[in-house]
Amino acid sequence: MFYGCLLLIGNFYLFVNFIQESTPYTIEELLSFVLCFFGGFGSIIVLFKLQELNSLSQDILSFLFKCPISKLNKLESAQVEMLIATLTLQKPEIKISDILTVGTGLLASISGTVLTYVLVALQFHAIWSTK
Repeated sequence: MFYGCLLLIGNFYLFVNFIQESTPYTIEELLSFVLCFFGGFGSIIVLFKLQELNSLSQDILSFLFKCPISKLNKLESAQVEMLIATLTLQKPEIKISDILTVGTGLLASISGTVLTYVLVALQFHAIWSTK
């Protein structure tokens, strides 16, 4: 994940530099830009789908809690209780080494960090290019 963020920052900086100076880049650099952007958009899509899955899980849980178990037979009520326990204990989420949960909140944090580092890099580039 750290390497991915570092790659995203570097590629975004190179892309902005490419727009500013209009210098020709090699095929490998352009391919790196394209792969970085597709990887970023793919990650965003996965995060939003994960958020939808988590929301769906919460909706199912709220429906199951409202379900009158007394009207069900013994086997059906045991299955409903097992499903409630499973959805409560094993929530659909992606965790990185049980340290942090990957979600749309992490997306905002990463994009803010990337934007900050790119702006700092552009300021240094402006200073170095005037010398």
